[in-house]
Amino acid sequence: MTISKTLLLATTCAGLALSAAARAEDAAPAKASDEVSTVVVTAQKREQKLQDVPMAITVAGADQLDRQQITQVHDLDRISPAVSFVDGAPGGGAGIRGIATQSFTPSAEASVGIVVDGVPQGNVNASNLFDMQRVEVLRGPQGMLFGQSSSAGVINMVTQAPKLGEVSGRLHIDYADDGSVGSKYGERVLQGVINLPVTENSAARISVFENRNDGVEKDVGSGQKDIDDDFGFRVRYLANLSANLKLNLIADYDRDDQSGPSLFTVRATPNASTEDALAACGITPSASNQAVCGAYATGSNLENGGLSAELDYQLGDYTLTSITAYRGRDAGPTRLDIQDLKGVIPQLYYSNDNLSLRQTSQELRLTSPGGQKLEWVAGLYLARFTNWEDNGGLNIGLPFATIHKETENSTKIETAALFGQTTYHFTDSLSAFVGVRANRETVSDHELFSVSASPPIPFLGPFYSDVPASASTTISNLSGRFGLEYRLSPDLMVYTSAARGYKGPQINDTVFGVTPTVIKPELPTAFELGVKGQTHGVGLDLNIFYDDVKNYQGQQCVFTPALTCGAENVPKVITKGVELDLFGKPLPGLTLNGGLIYNPVKYPGGFVGSDGTVVGGEQLTGAPLYKLNLSAEYVFDLTSSYQGFASFETTFKSKTQIYPSALAAYSLPDRWITGGRVGVIFPDRKTRLSIYVRNIGNTSDPINLYPGPSAGDVVHKLDRQGLRIVGVSLDTRF
Repeated sequence: MTISKTLLLATTCAGLALSAAARAEDAAPAKASDEVSTVVVTAQKREQKLQDVPMAITVAGADQLDRQQITQVHDLDRISPAVSFVDGAPGGGAGIRGIATQSFTPSAEASVGIVVDGVPQGNVNASNLFDMQRVEVLRGPQGMLFGQSSSAGVINMVTQAPKLGEVSGRLHIDYADDGSVGSKYGERVLQGVINLPVTENSAARISVFENRNDGVEKDVGSGQKDIDDDFGFRVRYLANLSANLKLNLIADYDRDDQSGPSLFTVRATPNASTEDALAACGITPSASNQAVCGAYATGSNLENGGLSAELDYQLGDYTLTSITAYRGRDAGPTRLDIQDLKGVIPQLYYSNDNLSLRQTSQELRLTSPGGQKLEWVAGLYLARFTNWEDNGGLNIGLPFATIHKETENSTKIETAALFGQTTYHFTDSLSAFVGVRANRETVSDHELFSVSASPPIPFLGPFYSDVPASASTTISNLSGRFGLEYRLSPDLMVYTSAARGYKGPQINDTVFGVTPTVIKPELPTAFELGVKGQTHGVGLDLNIFYDDVKNYQGQQCVFTPALTCGAENVPKVITKGVELDLFGKPLPGLTLNGGLIYNPVKYPGGFVGSDGTVVGGEQLTGAPLYKLNLSAEYVFDLTSSYQGFASFETTFKSKTQIYPSALAAYSLPDRWITGGRVGVIFPDRKTRLSIYVRNIGNTSDPINLYPGPSAGDVVHKLDRQGLRIVGVSLDTRF
């Protein structure tokens, strides 16, 4: 940890200690029957009770996020069966109901939008979750209220706001040692929070974190482990400037430093040359292989951050909201040993890769008062995104020369939209809603290529240098949503909706040709029918859905000899199925969250995958047919002063194809990933000490499978969820 990190963490923790003198009275615990009715969401740009919103939503509150140790966006795979992730894809790589962003082009937008405190993150999203109030997973097209990058759904995150007149804080530590008590990697999570009053009408909240993982991959040649050290903070300032005007300022910063191996390890190979190279390093390819034997040093760093200012002005009973935001990301220089295996020809490595992303956005909306016969929200949204990348060098090491390929890419996306949604309550039981978004978007992309060899290779002819390629497109689109809700009783509602969504076009890289091509917009048409209710302290949401996605944006990947991917339109993909969500407190001391999805989502008949095999009629890449999430915690008395607690969580995923191919080598079998924790709650009810385990069976669950550079090789990228970890956790609040 650097001096600056230590100083900031120490300052926060010192503030926590000083605030102990200002402890507030414990809030009275809510009755089990109240847990469901008091869950509040902002899925329709106004605060509403979850069970009053006519759409499928999974909500994870602060307690659940803490219980399941949800610290990164990819961890949301464990809270909602509808959610999946594609490693490296834009906007965090989230998918919902099998529809995800499969392509990696610089102009690609996410199928699932990530929104933090009202700010659409686009392709400059925050990847860490800390000091959160709640996370809402909204399924189906959400472009009417959340922007164009939300054709499959939205992950809406709300961080903890400052509290006026209160000095309070929190310190949280998770620690696990690589190789100890069965852990397959090491982990250190430090989080500190302090809330301070500034004036009578304003307050600040400072949240600091460090997430450090080591040993997810190991280089047996050098003895080096991969190290991922991620440090950041968020500062929120809330001020009631007048009786009618409220200001909310937010600044966040994140720096992620990585060293050591961090790409692919060999899962399987039929090739003697690959087997020999692996054996020389003592590596056995397998579904749980974490080892590489690299030839080049690797590493990268990334800085990500943003600023936002929200003003809420009360115009009588109406609320005028303005959100101005800026986000930026800088990465590089990045050095990658693509094969991480000595003795295999060709050797592939990136020597220098730099990336700069910038996004500005402005939202202005007017919201009518709630509880009226007619309720509505209307607004304007403007955004500008730029992406500059200097791929400073793909090096292809051959026995007689090294080929050097360099690409410079610049991308710009400009968006303007008018949006609105209205709800009309015909009676206390029957309501109708309709939303619409008029969107205009311009996407432009410019690339510059050069290729050289050292030493020169005369018999191959001249290589090219500074070859330009450009393309642009402008699209106007009208999307919308309408539906009905009917309340059968105070605790039971039926809802139905139809929606037309939109995800913008992208410009394909020139990896498969000389001229860039425009990938058409993704256009889903979605239908949903559901029922929401609550009984005995448990909330239930059962729905069926059907979504016809025209021009689904997939990708083709080949080794040329490096892994090279290009976007393509799949003419039509249909996702459909049944979902069940449940949450609440069915018994005193018992908290329950869970969900199940049955989701057949298929490639169209006759469609050909990346390796030339026919995948038509097969399940879409990355989408299990069945997925289940279940978590529970039980709190009980140990003594008259101390309490104990035990929690359990499990995720089941059915057989999943991870690469667009019909070959079994790229398929993951049915798998359960299970964990939990046990611990003690101290008499102040604000301090918890526990032992935790995640993925107790060390079940392999890689986030990517690809063909290797030698015919028949299969490589994978393991991440934290595919490895067992055992550690201790301390949480204390003041």
